[in-house]
Order: sequence, then structure tokens, then C-alpha cells
Amino acid sequence: MYNANAPSADPLDDYDYVADHREAAAKARLGVLKTDVAKAYGRYVSHAGNGRTLSAANFKATDRVILRENYRKLDKNASCDRIRNEILESTKWGRCPYCRLEEATTLDHILEKEDYPEFSILRLNLAPVCSRCNTLKQTNKGLVAGHERLHLYFSGYPMEEFLVSRPVLRASSVAFKFFLRAPSGIDPWWWDAIEAHFVSLDLAGRYERRAQVEMQDRRDEMLRVHAASGGSGVQRFLQSNAQSISANWSREDWLSALLIGAAGDTIFCNMGVHRL
Repeated sequence: MYNANAPSADPLDDYDYVADHREAAAKARLGVLKTDVAKAYGRYVSHAGNGRTLSAANFKATDRVILRENYRKLDKNASCDRIRNEILESTKWGRCPYCRLEEATTLDHILEKEDYPEFSILRLNLAPVCSRCNTLKQTNKGLVAGHERLHLYFSGYPMEEFLVSRPVLRASSVAFKFFLRAPSGIDPWWWDAIEAHFVSLDLAGRYERRAQVEMQDRRDEMLRVHAASGGSGVQRFLQSNAQSISANWSREDWLSALLIGAAGDTIFCNMGVHRL
């Protein structure tokens, strides 16, 4: 996970650009709706994209369809895919900011375009995410109903350690578990949002599956370090790896948490490396 910078493009320039690529009737109607859409954009910012406090604009059904269909112009290889590409290119090294596991190849409507068609092409409402996170968010909407959601641009992630990993040694293997730990004094709103985020995107399960691959990739090096320097050498090796990951991504990054947790387990550093 990592925090993303808010888009800097003028949203009404995007609106005009898309309108210019619509058929004549839709373009004309979008011109009429522009003033009301501009007001809605202002409300979005003032409410920080919070769907609990931001009511959808009262557009009639036909206008809602026209506004919603603006998004089709942002599809891959569509006439206005420049906007889509610019949003996707804003990610850090192309990775999904929701999970940091996969490549960001899709746009997620933070407030869904079915309910808020006026924000269908608003960059502040479009998160560049991987297809897995996008699908899980839609599939698991009911799991987080009534909870706050983290807004990619307005709320982001608190700069405190809240993701923890621990190795679990078995007779002939090692598993790596991930769980959340509330930092002392964290705002309950943040914690509610973080937990909802983890539930809807199945992050613990996805991290645990990927952890096996990451630790297998380091297995041979850890065995060489252990042969030369014992468990303390493995610990230093993992700590050095974790520091590099944290510097490139964040302290809350899943891979950093994995390596820190493994480094902090003496039994893993002495025995667990032989069970990978």
C-alpha cells in the first residue's frame, strides 16, 4: 500500500475534452449540464469524496445516462483514453496503490458511477488500481456496508505501523500470517476504514499467498548467510531488505512487514530458513 498524489488536471478541461468527442446531441446536452456538474465537482472536493456526506446530484434519468456514458470515452483505445493513460501513469512504478501486489491497469470509481454519474470522469474519483482489487471491491461491497472507506487521494493511509506479519513454523514448512494491529491512539475513523479496506480486498490472504514466493526467492541467500553467520546474520539480512523496501515504498508496505516479522523471529532465523 502507498499513498497517491491527487491529480492536478483541471476537471472541467477533461469534461470539455470528453464532450467534444461525443455525438452532437450528447455534446449539446453536456454543454447545458456543465454548470451543474461544475458545482458537483466543487461539492466533491469540499466533502473530500465522502459518500456518507455527499449526496448525488439530482439529474433526470436521461441526463444521468449521458453523464455515465462519458466514461466509455476513457476506455482503452477509446477517443479520450489519454485521460485514462495519464491516471494509470501516475502510479508509483505502475503498481496498484490499494494492494501494491499487481500492476495498475484499471480505473476504480471511488463513488460508483451508477449512483454518482456526474463523477464518472472526475479524476479525483478515479483510482488507478489492479483488476483484482477492482473486482474484489465490487464483489465484496456488502462486507463493508456502513463502514468508512479509504479515499486514495483525500485520506490515504496513516503514517503509522499497522500491518504485522509473523512466520508460523510447521513440521516441514513455514507459513507467513498477516494481521492488523491498531497503533496506540489511532483515530477510530482511520481504524474502521483500514479494517474495511482489508476485508473488502482480501489483503491478508493475498499477502500470505505472495509471501511464500517472496521468501522462496530469498531462500538460497538466507541459507548462505546462515551457514556463514548463523541466525543473527539472517536477521541482519532480512532487516536490510526491509529497510530498502520501506525506503522505496512505505513503512506500511506488505513486503516490508513480511521481512520485519521474519527478522524478529529468532526461531525462524535459526531453523525456519531450512523449512522454506
